[in-house]
Amino acid sequence: MIQTSVKSPLSEDTNHPVVLTPLHLTPAILTTITLQVDKDTTLLRFLLSQDALYRVATHGNHLVLILENARLVGSVPPLNMLNSAVKDITMVNRRDGNLEMNLTLNDGVDLSRLELNESQKLPELQLDLLSTGLPDATSSNAAPHVPPSPQPVDSIIKVRTDISMSDQYQEALKLSTEGHSHDAIKMLTFLLEKDPDYADVRESLASLLIAQGNLARAGQLLQSGLEQRPFYPAYVQLKAKMLVSQGKIKEAMNLLQKAPPTITVDPGYHAFIAALYQRQGQAALAEKLYEQLLAVQPNNATWWMGLGIALESLGKSTLAREAYVRARDSDHINPELKVFAQSRVNHLQQ
Repeated sequence: MIQTSVKSPLSEDTNHPVVLTPLHLTPAILTTITLQVDKDTTLLRFLLSQDALYRVATHGNHLVLILENARLVGSVPPLNMLNSAVKDITMVNRRDGNLEMNLTLNDGVDLSRLELNESQKLPELQLDLLSTGLPDATSSNAAPHVPPSPQPVDSIIKVRTDISMSDQYQEALKLSTEGHSHDAIKMLTFLLEKDPDYADVRESLASLLIAQGNLARAGQLLQSGLEQRPFYPAYVQLKAKMLVSQGKIKEAMNLLQKAPPTITVDPGYHAFIAALYQRQGQAALAEKLYEQLLAVQPNNATWWMGLGIALESLGKSTLAREAYVRARDSDHINPELKVFAQSRVNHLQQ
């Protein structure tokens, strides 16, 4: 039923299969399926999130679409197939990464149209099925007239689109979390070129570049972002982190303190400042700020640890030990910090 060999529409030599280069490293998403009946024609429409290659095959009452490097997220949406040419639609996310769509058709149905409509924001693969109303041939004493079987439709269809920005951004984040930083950077760069005002994209791209040590390019991105939004907290913090990595603690502090958000709105921003107070040896300021932070989030083990370090630096051993105990006993402390907190508790007990 399924045509397993893939041929180029431009090639007449079917003995040598064409090697296809994948269009994207990330899979295409089938976003929407619609079915509509117009008199004797059933209109099926498939929307995609990005470029993909199709293999299409028809045989008898079955039509199969293979969408390469694609997936259906969730399940097939409910379709009202009453009075349509379609009996059933099933879809399978195959192990080879392709999406297989199987259509079981009623008797006397022909594939009358298969083309791509690119007039809208997303591409739409348009499939029209014509119900001829002709039943299958039945047996009789005389040999029945059997019309010649139509040749299977077997073609490669390239679907192009302006994929929704939010969907592509989520795909880029997924790539990043799965360890494919290079591919994530490529996708984020593309998105930022399309929409330079997309703050989340700029922030994520700069963060990845900083993590890879590409400070020059990250700095350019952040500088452009700060020209658009001079006090945007995410840009300010990333720029400050870059300065810290270059040993420019004072410059980082000056940048962070220009127009900080309130501590309740963005406590992480102020925790960054508190950590820099520690690095500058300003333990009293760090103590005060960590106390304010813990009033907002009393169970933050990292901030209890920071407070303990500040108090110990100020010679407040009893209070420091209490802060380390709070950090050590937290349910949200990582093993390394827990070991360090216990070591400080043991030291201050001597």
